[in-house]
Amino acid sequence: MPIPIPMLDWGRTKSGSESVAHRHAKIGVRIALVLGIALGGAIALPTYLLVTYQTRLERSAARAAFVLASSDLGRQAQVHFKIQVQEWKNVLLRGQDPAMSLDSRFKTMLFWVVARTNNCYY
Repeated sequence: MPIPIPMLDWGRTKSGSESVAHRHAKIGVRIALVLGIALGGAIALPTYLLVTYQTRLERSAARAAFVLASSDLGRQAQVHFKIQVQEWKNVLLRGQDPAMSLDSRFKTMLFWVVARTNNCYY
């Protein structure tokens, strides 16, 4: 004699055709839901990554431009400072000559070097 197996009733009808149709509808909804979530993730993730990459790229380009401008400014200040040192040496060597005094051009260039150097951020 076979042993009877108790059937668990999870709210399904006892009719075989209704149970199968109801189960297929649930499976279809579940598959559609999983595919929808996967498709949404497949669209959302690359979009997020692209926007994030674009933002970081713009920040990096701005930083690179700032560093380049700062280094150019530093080189310009260095060149002008070397010119001023040479002119100062000339003043010291030929100091007795009244024509070789601290003229306004020297003062202007010195002011330019100091002003540019003070604007350089590190």
